[in-house]
Amino acid sequence: DGAAPAPAGHEPARHEVGEDTPEQVFLALPRRWLVYGPLSGAYLLSPFALLAAGVGAAFQWGEQLGIEQRVLWNAAEWLWQHWGVLIAALVLLLLITPPVDMAVYALFNWDFTLKAREGYLVAERGLLTRRSVSLERRRVRGFELVESLLERQAGMARAWAIVTGLGDSQTRGQLLPVVPRGVALDVTGEAVGPITAELRAHPPAARRRRLFRAVFPWLLAAACALPPAVAWSGPWWGVVAAALLLALLGVPLGLDRYRSLGHAYDGSRLSVRSGSLRRSQAVVERRAVVGWTLGQTWFQRRAGLLSVVAGVGAGSGGYTALDVGEAEGVAFVSEVTPDWFAPFVVSD
Repeated sequence: DGAAPAPAGHEPARHEVGEDTPEQVFLALPRRWLVYGPLSGAYLLSPFALLAAGVGAAFQWGEQLGIEQRVLWNAAEWLWQHWGVLIAALVLLLLITPPVDMAVYALFNWDFTLKAREGYLVAERGLLTRRSVSLERRRVRGFELVESLLERQAGMARAWAIVTGLGDSQTRGQLLPVVPRGVALDVTGEAVGPITAELRAHPPAARRRRLFRAVFPWLLAAACALPPAVAWSGPWWGVVAAALLLALLGVPLGLDRYRSLGHAYDGSRLSVRSGSLRRSQAVVERRAVVGWTLGQTWFQRRAGLLSVVAGVGAGSGGYTALDVGEAEGVAFVSEVTPDWFAPFVVSD
């Protein structure tokens, strides 16, 4: 699923990155989409972060506020002894989390607009404070599509620009907040440039590695906790049960991580994808590639796999195709930059 069709009646404008175009609005975020903001994950933790900050401030500045440390500790001990009150407070916090998240998200992303203006991509947002970020289009080398697990279940995604000379790309380079994935692909394809090739699946050996890494550590933890559980019983059986449960949950996680793997090249742009809880797909122009790194661990050599890193003078500096077959990895590099790789290939 490397590319998605554009919505009916909307044909993306085809242009090269860096081309000056008249002002054009790529997306004006409908306000009803603000309800999807908490799916990103960070906003889900905001009430807990505020609570933790409040507790920390109370202990740190309590005396200045006229509250003795002893009073705070007595309150904490009372809550610890009254589990019902503590559980009720946590349930209440969980219930108020979604509306609080939507309010915080709306403050930052109210009336979000992405447009092209005089050779720049301009993203504007904000309710109380209006914030505008301009990215010079000739420096844009691609985009990165990011989906949390919740966003994927809802069919949503976020997007960042891959830009040369932009240090803080995770905040300054954001192209889109949480929007439907099809819209994200359409808008980034129109504003930056699309990837027209389908992602290629990775070999079955990559699936075995994903499963092993998701399951084995928890099985090892269960095996280590089993002797003390047999000898002393008590809470050690809880550790064994928790480790076995996490190992069981690791099976669908490993399979999903394998399904997320992929790489593609359409003649002008390459794409790599990986991740499960946070799935990321980078789409980069061929001209942005400044080098390659082909790496193999001992376990990858045993499995006939390697990792291919495309060095890019933009974004995070490199984008990796994880656990590609040895022949497929070499072919991928040769396909994208045939002249670079030719001296290192021995002809039969």
